[in-house]
Amino acid sequence: MAGPTQTILTRPLLYSMKVQAQFPQGSRVAIKEPYFKRYKDQTVGLRVNNPGDVVFLESSASAGASGDDKHCDGTEFDDKTDLDYDQLRLEGNRAFNSGDLRAAVKFYTKSIDKALSCSKSWKLESSTSGLQGAVAKIQANEKKATSSATPGSKSDNLNGPKSTSNNADNQKRKSPSKKSSKKRSKQRRGGCDRDQSQTPMSTKADVKADLKAEAALLAAYSNRSEAWLRMNKYEEAVIDAENALQIDQAHVKSMFRRGKASHCLQQYSKAIQCLQSALQLSPHDADVEKALKEAITADLQSRLGVYNLSSYYLSNFSGSPPKCADYSGPVKVQMLESKYGAGSGQRGLVTTTSVRAGDLLLVSNPLAIARSEGVEFHLIPETRRMNDASQEDLVTQLYNFARVAPRALHQLQSLYNGSKNCSQPSMDLFVPGSIFNSPKSFKNSTNILGTAPAQPDITSIRNVVQWNAFDEQGFTTGGGSGRKGLRSFCSGIWVLPSFINHSCLPNASRVHVGDAMMIYASRDLEAGEEVCLPYFDILSPLPQRREKGLAGWGFTCKCPRCKLEETLQSEIQHMTDKYSQLEEEAIPAIHQETKGGFAKKGDGFLRNTSQFLGLASEVEALLSTRKFSHLTTQKKNWVRASYAISYIVGNSSMPAFPQNSDGAAKFRFLSAVLDSLAEVFPGNSQTLITAIMVMEEVRKQHTMKSKAFKVAEEKALGICRCIYGNQKVPVLRSLMNSMQEGILEA
Repeated sequence: MAGPTQTILTRPLLYSMKVQAQFPQGSRVAIKEPYFKRYKDQTVGLRVNNPGDVVFLESSASAGASGDDKHCDGTEFDDKTDLDYDQLRLEGNRAFNSGDLRAAVKFYTKSIDKALSCSKSWKLESSTSGLQGAVAKIQANEKKATSSATPGSKSDNLNGPKSTSNNADNQKRKSPSKKSSKKRSKQRRGGCDRDQSQTPMSTKADVKADLKAEAALLAAYSNRSEAWLRMNKYEEAVIDAENALQIDQAHVKSMFRRGKASHCLQQYSKAIQCLQSALQLSPHDADVEKALKEAITADLQSRLGVYNLSSYYLSNFSGSPPKCADYSGPVKVQMLESKYGAGSGQRGLVTTTSVRAGDLLLVSNPLAIARSEGVEFHLIPETRRMNDASQEDLVTQLYNFARVAPRALHQLQSLYNGSKNCSQPSMDLFVPGSIFNSPKSFKNSTNILGTAPAQPDITSIRNVVQWNAFDEQGFTTGGGSGRKGLRSFCSGIWVLPSFINHSCLPNASRVHVGDAMMIYASRDLEAGEEVCLPYFDILSPLPQRREKGLAGWGFTCKCPRCKLEETLQSEIQHMTDKYSQLEEEAIPAIHQETKGGFAKKGDGFLRNTSQFLGLASEVEALLSTRKFSHLTTQKKNWVRASYAISYIVGNSSMPAFPQNSDGAAKFRFLSAVLDSLAEVFPGNSQTLITAIMVMEEVRKQHTMKSKAFKVAEEKALGICRCIYGNQKVPVLRSLMNSMQEGILEA
């Protein structure tokens, strides 16, 4: 290339991630299908669009990096072939301790292959052909296998339960007698294919060689299991731990790793079984005890949907949020003809039994989540779609995870990606403890879902992110094209919630506890009823909802509320026009006025808020005319909710109740908008805030012991229950008190 240029190796998928961690200095890579791109600052970069197109050619510090252990022409590296299996294992330990998991796996694999090839008495199946083959149980003297991993060290120093000396190779076991060792060796030879090149009777040296090889196999399998764990390759971790346990079923480290991998695969009962066995052999081990407690908790959560969130809520969300395992409650994915309008043949989430408002429907942890880490995520206010930087971070995480986790790949492929050819996935794909979570099933997934998963496709994953990503407020981020807008602190893919369709009359709510998304019923639902959530802010008139909210999704909501407003457009158009003008002009002015807090509000604030109060008065006057006399109270509330912001903002310009005659009007306005919000969106924080404001006004007029206050409080508690579930009353009161303090501070 002629002329001075600056070539920068970039992946568009790493804008806000730690690039140095992915591409450490000195890394050698093969780049497939690169192309040059000139950026806005006129620099030229070498770019690839697929993380799988960057192949690491030798060990580097990038754990789980893309690519195989091969040259770009497909030939494997042949370095350090002169080392024996013990030396190869120790090289693996050194790589592991330096953080180079990919190199560690390479050395452990070579150690396993060489140990298998060194066996004198029988032939074992190669470990590189699918990690299969089970070696017979044996106990061996490992003193010769405990050479230092690093200068000055006396052990391999792989992380694990502290009571096991942090050493997979140095697991303390009672040394078997020579007689029992020979007996087991003889039994083993009788049950395996004999090597035809050997004499009928193995020599004592052969037996010792076999014992030493199996000791090396035990350590290498167990250590490679730990490396797989840290690379999120949980299926491989299970298989290697099982291979180690077939050599020595009392190997605590392998039990521990088998349990951890099973936990990550949501096989909690198996995790409990492994960890209980490990604890019996290694009593009072803090790491094993902690892992067992977590597995028992996750098992109860995933089966019964029981989550102890009281302490977290009572502490006003302080401290680390409790871990919440996935839970698939009384819901299932089903093909349906939605009454909410996205067309025929769509999929949705429906209830399998009748549920009450506040009942937990499901809990879902994200497949991947992208956080801002100080970098703003720019979103379109209308569609809240992520910009390229945040979206590509999420795409990268999903791509890398799908490459090593077959279940995650199947889950991604089950989500909507813009194609009209959607099928109904099996719930086994989402239910913890189901057959698909079993490591034995991921190789036979064709038998479970009907089709075997292909390799992850970067374009398809981008489409999945566009249509299914949620931000931390729970809104979907799909649709539209990116430009600077609202700030979102995180965005992610929560699989089962992605099947929930939109409605402007939602019947479910969501709350985040840490990364876990909890979906509650916000209304009483019958069996077979579709579960719906809003994809955007639904507290606005119909034209705004359709223009700003649904333009990027390709469907028009046909819920009863939208249908009603369609028939009333000629009567309410003038109010909608005024709402649009106030939204465009008055709202920014109010935000500017209140930058220093509501205490500093002046004449401009009151002038702008009074315009909203005027619009709310127009709405009330129109709803009381003969033209609207045919509408039920419920339908009037649907219309009123479309202008709810006018009531809420306008309320700020009204004198406080009850010091003057205007207090009664303020109370009526708050009560009216509360009724409309509770009718349209009971599981919304704005609805709860309004209920608290009404409760406070009642307290000022009466007392906390009055019947009127108890009625107002009970209504607020019911709304709080729709958001946070069936918590105990003291917990709900604590949540409302925390929210009320925030209102008073404002």
